[in-house]
Amino acid sequence: MYEKILSTLERLVEIPSVTNDREAVQKALDFLEQACHASLFRKRVTEAGKESLLISLQDTLDLDVLILTHADVVPALPEMFSLRQDGDKLIGRGAIDMKGSIAAALNVLNELASEGVSKKIGLLVAGDEEIGGNTTWHWIKELGLKAKIVLDSDCGEDINRIIEKSKQVIIAKIVAQGERAHGALPWLGVDAIELLGEANAKLRALFPAYSKHNDPADKWVSTAHIGLMQGGEAVNTVAPSASATWDFRLIGNEDSARVRAALDSLPDGVTYEIATSADAVVADNSNPMFQSYCDLVREKTGKPVLLDFSCGATDARHFAPMKALIIPHQPTGGEFHGDNEWISAKALKDYAEILLDFLRKVA
Repeated sequence: MYEKILSTLERLVEIPSVTNDREAVQKALDFLEQACHASLFRKRVTEAGKESLLISLQDTLDLDVLILTHADVVPALPEMFSLRQDGDKLIGRGAIDMKGSIAAALNVLNELASEGVSKKIGLLVAGDEEIGGNTTWHWIKELGLKAKIVLDSDCGEDINRIIEKSKQVIIAKIVAQGERAHGALPWLGVDAIELLGEANAKLRALFPAYSKHNDPADKWVSTAHIGLMQGGEAVNTVAPSASATWDFRLIGNEDSARVRAALDSLPDGVTYEIATSADAVVADNSNPMFQSYCDLVREKTGKPVLLDFSCGATDARHFAPMKALIIPHQPTGGEFHGDNEWISAKALKDYAEILLDFLRKVA
């Protein structure tokens, strides 16, 4: 099966499916459909111009197990859209994020289909994860996609590392409205930038401004940073409007409540909008299926499993409210979004075998 996985990965990497290149993403999904075993069910959906694909052993949206992936990638140098090997490293855009996992999952489903397995197991391939994952949310909210177990292969970076918890996410845009005036006569206007600064200070008081100069020893902390800030028209004009977009990553409900309370009490003239809000993804490590998955990882690799946390977020967050058992795990790889993104050939093979054994057990 590994040779088929490698061939699938090679072809996927050659397709420059950068998120906003709709034709390239379609081409990647077309290829995956064509590579499916004849008995597999396929369903394509378009949401806000972005496509996604569900491949399953049964024609149902009420799944026992869903493998969650995405085919879109971030931009790269042209040479990154050709898979090359350097020792154990398979190098190419999307190798670890996350075309390697797609190649493994598709060929595992093909293997199960060839064995005549007909259970409620599916593979979802989103086309917009790198810009928010709205297609995955559409599958859940509008189409009724459900899963008891979600295998999320979009975080971990090491085949012996399983993510048992990640942070809550709140992305909030705050907007200050002022009144334009000449910079020499500021008392004739209202400076939106000054208002925004006051609002930013109120939000910054919630959590420290971490950087490489004050790296926290314990990374499991709530964080906040301003990802975008805009304001002003000219240096000699009092700004009539200004905005900042905050990215909060929170470790608990108490911190979430503090953020929302601070947003609700911003200064007069400042409003806010929640662009994204997502629950934390917390795996139930006492669940027998979670323990079974960990056992398979230990058996295949011959090494202990590290239960760890992630500071980032994946599309798996959309499944948290339905109380699905979410198991975030992926092959070993590195340089996400970098010029030498890679995945371990051995770990990719091991991951596929773990996946196959786990799905056979579920089936």
